This record gives sequence, structure tokens and C-alpha cells, in this order.
Amino acid sequence: MPELPEVETIRKGLASCLPGKRIEKVTVKREKTVQGVTAKQFSNRLRGARFLHLDRHGKFLLLDMDSGDTIIVDLRMTGQLVYEPVESPPPIHTHVLFRLSDGGRLRFTDSRTFGSLKLIPTERCREHPSLRRLGPDGLSEKVTLQFLQKQLTSTHRPMKLFLLDQQRIAGIGNIYACEILFEAGIHPELPSDSVAPDQVRKLKAAIRKILNRAIKLCGTTMRDFRTGTGGYGGYQNEFRVYGREGKPCPRCQTSIVKTRLGNRGTYFCPRCQPQQP
Repeated sequence: MPELPEVETIRKGLASCLPGKRIEKVTVKREKTVQGVTAKQFSNRLRGARFLHLDRHGKFLLLDMDSGDTIIVDLRMTGQLVYEPVESPPPIHTHVLFRLSDGGRLRFTDSRTFGSLKLIPTERCREHPSLRRLGPDGLSEKVTLQFLQKQLTSTHRPMKLFLLDQQRIAGIGNIYACEILFEAGIHPELPSDSVAPDQVRKLKAAIRKILNRAIKLCGTTMRDFRTGTGGYGGYQNEFRVYGREGKPCPRCQTSIVKTRLGNRGTYFCPRCQPQQP
């Protein structure tokens, strides 16, 4: 599932080629992919509009148009939003096609069909339920030591589940939660309200370090993820715990352990991330 680094990678790629381009035609091949308006309204309101600005909050991509509308892109598990300068037969499971003024196209492809495109007036975009309930973005300056301490002490949930809670910090998913906790030396089952002050500092630093490193490597491609221009991510080559059950820890050589929390595979080093009472 695309997480903050993958969505930011898409945003950066599309920001280099979409602004100023006009939508000539919109083809909706799967009507349920479009939300907030009908497929016909979606196509009609966007025809002739130009891309202005691309933003992101957590795992959501926001495409601002000069028509006064914003497209909220929710990629969910397998969504792809890719700009292609030359038309060609679209991949299977392509549900929406935008033909652009430069002869290229923007395609939304989603094999699992959980993703969506929502068309919302820009002035009301941030009040949409998809965004309104989110906590600050994982790379926001709002994620201070004081903020983290307050959030952590307000719940007894295991740390892994704390990081996955989008209403506390937006953008962190399963892969990066595992990698962040390893970087910070925190056990995934440690109750959030038991995190010591020095661990809070390590956690804050780990969040920024891991997310920024993943963005630098264009995110993680396990199977479906593609950048905004169709490329692949490279962070999967730097996993230290995720997906490495039974393999040696890169720090201490102890075997990486896999457990399940919140019905998600959770990877950690039992020596570098000791369970605390």
C-alpha cells in the first residue's frame, strides 16, 4: 500500500510535468472509482481545466485545478497515478484516463479497485471527511516532541498501532512503522504511554529520517507501486527488518522476528528492540 514516501514521490514527479497542462477529455471506465459526483459530472467539470498545484497530506494526493476544484486521490492498496507523454494501450485495470493538451495522458490504474478520485471544490477540500480527521502529516513541523509526548501519553495502545493511527500522525503505514521503530529501538508491542522521554526523542528523529530516506529513494516498490512517471521505488533494497523474518539483524545479527499486531505482519529485532515491563 502506498504510504507517505510513495505518495510524495508521485507528487514530486507529477509536479514536474502536470502544472499548466489542460485536460482535453476525461474517460471514466469504472464509475465507482469516481466519488462525490457522478462520472458524467466528473468528466464535464474537469474538461478544459488546467492543473495548478499538487499537494499532499499523509497518504492523500491533492490536485488543484484552475476551475476551482480539487481532485483528492486516494491510492489505497494498489492505486497508480501515472503521467505518460505518449498515448499507448492503457494497462489493464485502468479506470480513469485524462487526455491532456500536450498529447500525453494521466491514468489512474487500480487492480484491487479500493482507490478513488474525489472531486471537491478547493475551498472545501480540507474539510472533506477524508482529510478532516487526519492528524498532522508525518513530515510536518507540527510533529514536535511536545506533540508526540502528548499523543503517546493519551493512549495505552501498542507503539506499532500508534504509528498506524492516521488520526494521530498521517502517512505512516505498515512498512515504515516497522522501520521507524527499529531505528528508534522501540519494541512494537510497547504501550504508547510507557515510552520514556529519551525514546520520544529517538522516535521523532526516526520518523523524519526513515520517511525522508524513503522519499530520496522514490519509495518502496514491492509489486504495484509506480512513481508519477512510471518508474520504480528503491527503498525495498534498504529494509532492515520489514519482510526479513529469520534473517540477521543488520546491527546485532540476532534473527529478525515476525509477529502480528492489528492483523498486520510486524517485524522487529528482539535484541535491539527489547520488550519493556
